[in-house]
Amino acid sequence: MRRSATVIGLTTACLSVLLFLGCGGGAGGYGSSSSSGSTPSNIATEIVISPSTAAISMGGMQQYKAVTKNSSGTTITGVILTWTSSNTAVATVDSNGNASAVGTGTTSITASVTYNNNGVYTTGTGTTYTSNMATLTVTAMNAVMGTAATGHALSGALITLKDADGKSQSTVSGDDGRFSFSTAGLKAPFLMKADDGRGRVLFGTAAADGGANIDTATDLMVRSWYMAHGSTPEAAFPDMQNHPAPDGKSLSLIDKHFTRLLGTALTAEGLDSRHFSLVSTSFNADGTGFDAVLDHTRALTGSHLQLQDGLAGQVTDIGFEGKTMNLSTRGMDDAAPTTVRIDLP
Repeated sequence: MRRSATVIGLTTACLSVLLFLGCGGGAGGYGSSSSSGSTPSNIATEIVISPSTAAISMGGMQQYKAVTKNSSGTTITGVILTWTSSNTAVATVDSNGNASAVGTGTTSITASVTYNNNGVYTTGTGTTYTSNMATLTVTAMNAVMGTAATGHALSGALITLKDADGKSQSTVSGDDGRFSFSTAGLKAPFLMKADDGRGRVLFGTAAADGGANIDTATDLMVRSWYMAHGSTPEAAFPDMQNHPAPDGKSLSLIDKHFTRLLGTALTAEGLDSRHFSLVSTSFNADGTGFDAVLDHTRALTGSHLQLQDGLAGQVTDIGFEGKTMNLSTRGMDDAAPTTVRIDLP
């Protein structure tokens, strides 16, 4: 009798273990699961973060809160969440859900948690449940900020800004190429110059407060504008009143067409050219995204202006008839070019 009781006890225990191991996580609310069966009550299958939309200015922070529930809809606490920003060039978010502004633009904030096959929290592979996407917009307030880069960050470069009246501000870019100016008391539009002290000088421009990058593309855009007006950015910089930077309408027109020229390259790097601005979209100088596009972009900036797009395999010659800019694009095989005419104000 004692031996039979022991066997029955062991059999019951084994069945209990098998039943426990057979339990998997089911999808509920936000998130996904590759397992089947019921979900243990301590697993968060639904994560809702708030606020769903928020806006902060440069230098600001936004605290997010998360409510976690199991598959039965019961709120559970103590869940270790991983917080993520879809665009760290706009904002970063720490392990407590506190987002910090980095550059102007929009990013999506999410929170997630991953469990292994035993229903235990893990930082490795397993079943991951992800929250709703919260939209965070970062705007500028009396400031111009951006990234100076050429396929790598222009770190430690002297960045100088001139306003419409010739007043100036200077700063030094960080190791990541980022810079920021206070524009309090200054008058737009602005012309900017980056000098890395090693013979590399690039120009950028901003029609108002906000994001404004300085890179290979913006330098060519600025030079095109001034050449169409019989000048150069070098001549304009000490005499802004007689050689103003492009206004908002003009800059938007140039930005649109130059972004189109790099559209194939932007798409190749996973960027949507329809919603991308070469002038103002924030980016990280880390060899990915737009920085990778810059890494394959070359520009001739002497008496003859030319944009060479290595990713798309095309070359654009930039010519002028008065204030009319002609963009003649051809493939590397020297096929007949297509020409777009832009009438500048």
